[in-house]
Amino acid sequence: MRLAVGLAALVLTAAPAGAVARRRPTYTGCPAGRYGGACEGQCRCDPTLYDCDDGPSGDGACLCRVGAEAACGEAVAHPPACTPALEGTLACVEVDVGYYDTLPADEGAGRGVRQVMGAARVAVRPHPLHRPLVVAASDPEALEEVGLTGDADVLALMGTARPEEVIHTRTPYAHSYGGIQFGRWAGQLGDGRCVSVGHLRGSRGGTPTQAELQLKGSGRTPFSRSGDGRAALANSVREFLAGAALEAQAIPATHAPALIGSGSDIIRDELYTGTAEYVRAGVLLRTAPNFLRFGSVQLAQQRLGDGAVAAMLRLAARGMRQQEAEGLARPADLSLLHAAQVDADRDDCFFAANRTDADPCLHAAALLDHDAPFSGADAACVLARLVRRFAALAAAWQAAGFAHGVLNTDNMGLAGVTIDLNVYGWISAWDRDWAPNHIDTDGRYAFGRQAEIVHWNLQRLADALTAQGPLHDGKAGSGQAVLQKARAEEVLAEFPGRYRQCFAARMHRRLGLVAGAAPEGAEDDDGGTCTKPPSLYDEPHPRDAWLVSGLLDWLREFGGDYHIAMQRVAAFAKAEDAYASDGACEDVMAQHAAELGGMVRDIVAASRAAPPGAAAEALIVWLKQYSEARCAERLQYAATDADAWRAAFAAQTDAANPSYVPRTPALRDLARRAPHNRAEIEAVLRLLRAQPDAASLVGDVEREWAPRLRDVPDDGGRRAQTSCGAQ
Repeated sequence: MRLAVGLAALVLTAAPAGAVARRRPTYTGCPAGRYGGACEGQCRCDPTLYDCDDGPSGDGACLCRVGAEAACGEAVAHPPACTPALEGTLACVEVDVGYYDTLPADEGAGRGVRQVMGAARVAVRPHPLHRPLVVAASDPEALEEVGLTGDADVLALMGTARPEEVIHTRTPYAHSYGGIQFGRWAGQLGDGRCVSVGHLRGSRGGTPTQAELQLKGSGRTPFSRSGDGRAALANSVREFLAGAALEAQAIPATHAPALIGSGSDIIRDELYTGTAEYVRAGVLLRTAPNFLRFGSVQLAQQRLGDGAVAAMLRLAARGMRQQEAEGLARPADLSLLHAAQVDADRDDCFFAANRTDADPCLHAAALLDHDAPFSGADAACVLARLVRRFAALAAAWQAAGFAHGVLNTDNMGLAGVTIDLNVYGWISAWDRDWAPNHIDTDGRYAFGRQAEIVHWNLQRLADALTAQGPLHDGKAGSGQAVLQKARAEEVLAEFPGRYRQCFAARMHRRLGLVAGAAPEGAEDDDGGTCTKPPSLYDEPHPRDAWLVSGLLDWLREFGGDYHIAMQRVAAFAKAEDAYASDGACEDVMAQHAAELGGMVRDIVAASRAAPPGAAAEALIVWLKQYSEARCAERLQYAATDADAWRAAFAAQTDAANPSYVPRTPALRDLARRAPHNRAEIEAVLRLLRAQPDAASLVGDVEREWAPRLRDVPDDGGRRAQTSCGAQ
């Protein structure tokens, strides 16, 4: 997401060693065709063949346009053919070069900013960084998923403006899309800082994989508007880590195989104060099944017609089929659901591979064959699958305590994974009004409004499919409808109930419960029997998630840290199990008051709940209800094998309640040290991904960063924000 707020940052090459320190930059740009720190240079490029490297950072270099290489005297070479001797090299990376062939492309018109009226993507070359270096790499498996094998492959891709000379791909491209940003239709947006290399094939544990590889921060494109096309390295560090943290919690997100630093600086005004700073530039390698967005369909409906819209829906179906075949790289541990032989929530809410409820319509001929007739039923099928995926995704974010921060329609991917991890945050207190994005002063994308805004965005996607205006303002769109409005409304109506179901399932996983329903006659906070929640998007129905509602009420009232509270509650339950017999349910808390009472005080103190006395009293009431519910479920589902049930409880709650979360103050400090702290970044990556216990920490670097990710930040850090200006 790039807000159109004045001139975006401008690239400046870092000063050579020994140079006089630079003054604070002024946040200005040069007129077109001028370059240099004082805009003193005049470009001398032939505009029919070249784009000039202009702007304050430019040196006037002439960059040959795509398709004009012969006229520029720069013949494009091709990599050697793959042979057995070259196995494991870039020459043997497989690329699905025809993935987007059903969408129109704009070829050879240069990287100059313009409105792209007749194409869904534009051919454009990346602009290599000065002195690139690998700042961090995810792991060998992440690289293998796109056919790469190590730092040398990454740098080979980053060191050229022509990836098609390194791997067997076509000319790179930038996507065209629109978007509704903070409630307003922004028109054309597009990839202003990303260039896609293509859909690369690889493997994960021997299973074939395929993903679109983007280089984020690789230079200007026709969609850069007033921007420089670069990415701040510090913000890229955050995005590099966020996807791994979400995947560790079984939440689909973009992968980031590697992060590249450079010897180039760029100008950023992080908080839009008018005071800009020099920061280091970087490029993030990131992957997804595809990078089409809701905004892709919105703009295509206006400019390209129903044929392009149908083609995009087919590609959305392809991306979802791929994920449902492959499953998550790190699937959720659902030991208790498996032990109880409960599969519905696993399929609906945890993105399981080889789903038992996978929609047959996703495999219909019209969604597999681009030449087959496309009908409203096919459009309804894709919309329904997106509704279910995004309901499950929003529920997963909420249960993880994750706030995306900028859920515009151009930040919602048609493949149904979390994308654009720029201004996110993990909560500390359970505060539904907290927004991680500094500029979101109205709280449009606040933590507690995510489900509502995701549903709203799905409605805006449906508007495009039904040929309505992008803001549901009663104005007709310019294209033809591919779906009837009444059918779209039927499909969209499923979202709130599906979201509440999946939020309850995710929270029950964290608490080690199968169902967690209220006992007969249970009362709500107002003394009446449980009725409907106050809004469609609130926490789940109290009767279906009685204990979840009670714990969230405690967190809201006393302000305890959500992550530590969840970890310590699970630890309390395991300690309680150690004291319990295998017989009927018993009041273990009363029999072992000293030991368990100390753990209650520890939960309150570690989570910083206050006032501590009242918080402890209220927590004890809830813990007794929790103990009774757990024992009742054990007797219902595993009366003859209590030990196995308790082992399943321990395995599931250990996996579901991470010790380390990406706390904003810690990531800010980590990112500011880049690019020369690879060991630290990769240590934090391992902590977030592997969640090692204290005895498994490796080296001083992990031991240094573990408490920064584990413990509650100071009072200011608990509500720390980031900003779009830091990108």
